[in-house]
Amino acid sequence: MGELNLAYLSIGTNLGNKEENLNQCLIHLRESEILVEKVSSVFYSKPHGFESQHDFFNLCVKIKTGCPPLLLLDLIKNIEHKMGRKESSKNGVYQDRIIDIDIIFFNNFSMHDDRLTLPHPSWNLRPFVYLPLLELV
Repeated sequence: MGELNLAYLSIGTNLGNKEENLNQCLIHLRESEILVEKVSSVFYSKPHGFESQHDFFNLCVKIKTGCPPLLLLDLIKNIEHKMGRKESSKNGVYQDRIIDIDIIFFNNFSMHDDRLTLPHPSWNLRPFVYLPLLELV
């Protein structure tokens, strides 16, 4: 597989069987070109950036992959699609989602383009991201 890249992902869900959604997401990651090294505890949170009656289940994972950042992004977007993820927002407003996977860190890599910004620009403003991350470092 060559040299592996170290990355951290944040995963969240607030629709359906949330525990099962997280488990299925981890299965899909493992079936892809991703080695899941460590999984945080599940953190519970209110929706961030929109109104909803559905709370979130969130966790973070430490992974290794041979994929470069944009290929990893394509891979996780494909997993979201397979799991039934619809558009992430309507008219710029977030909405409920069955699964949401974000790349938080990728090696010590920084990038900014129209598809991906690394590190994730608001990871340190979201307790449902930085608290589970603390378990992994």
